[in-house]
Parts: sequence; structure tokens; C-alpha cells
Amino acid sequence: MWPSRKKKKVTERVVWIVSVFDTPHQIAAHDTKTMHRLGEELYGKNAKADKQIIIREILTKKFISTL
Repeated sequence: MWPSRKKKKVTERVVWIVSVFDTPHQIAAHDTKTMHRLGEELYGKNAKADKQIIIREILTKKFISTL
């Protein structure tokens, strides 16, 4: 018999972020501080492996300042 494999689990959550980037791809690629915060918030500091975070969509945008 083959060894049993762990099941991959998908969890979806709605979280807020503050960023200068507009698209999910830009946030994931360029905003390392936000991605790090999301990783700690979702998985905790003691995560055993590298967990993947995917930003699917931006629900609302709020402009804070117009410099």
C-alpha cells in the first residue's frame, strides 16, 4: 500500500489590509510586510511549513489620503 498523504485544506477568510497597491497580484508580489502579517494572522508564528496565501479579490477600497 502507498503511504497515506495529508489532505490539503483550503480556508477562506475576509481580512483587511492597508496597502499602496491596487490589485491582488501586486499586493502578493510587492507588499512583503502585508503578506507576512497575513501569514502570522492566519497560521501563527509556529507554522511547521511554508504556507501558501492567495489573495483572490479586493472587496472594497478606501482612499486614506490624496497627496
